Amino acid sequence: MPGCNRYICPEAGLGLGTRADDPPEDAEVRAGRPRDGVDVSIRNAGGRVLSDEGEGEVLLRSEAVMNGYVGKNTDHAVFA
Repeated sequence: MPGCNRYICPEAGLGLGTRADDPPEDAEVRAGRPRDGVDVSIRNAGGRVLSDEGEGEVLLRSEAVMNGYVGKNTDHAVFA
């Protein structure tokens, strides 16, 4: 049985993944495709969006990801 990759962030759940019916080489060299409702971008340290082949920080966006954190931040508008 071929392996499957999963790329997740704890607060959002599964973001990217390969499926069991994907070609085996996909699980060897890729994290997979975004799941429904998930947007993915790769950005450099300055925040510029890079190509799919670029190396940088992987950012996920979905309805499940919060806009901010609770704590010392007094701006609770992130929950609006």
